[in-house]
Amino acid sequence: MLSFCAANVQTGSFTCENSATWANVGGLPTCTKKFVFDVPYTSAPNVILTLTDWDIQNSKNLQIVTNVTEVSKTGFTATAAFWGKTVVNKVIVSWLSTDAVSWSNTDA
Repeated sequence: MLSFCAANVQTGSFTCENSATWANVGGLPTCTKKFVFDVPYTSAPNVILTLTDWDIQNSKNLQIVTNVTEVSKTGFTATAAFWGKTVVNKVIVSWLSTDAVSWSNTDA
């Protein structure tokens, strides 16, 4: 069995509504959010994003890319960008951050 231990794990989410109002970044409607960690890390953590809810026009394909930038001990920037004919009414993106993780294999 594989197990891991992380000393500092933080989570959150953000909501972006009405893609027609989002900033145009590189030709893509983009929703950008800056986050500050409740408890700073001792070094830049790992941050992952996942889509947890979306409401798009049902006649369109969902074409999305999420990205994490500017990761530091105190925070990060998250973006959700859409292309093609995707029209977003609402999207919720969840995030998880963790410091260095130590893994152990208990099967050995």
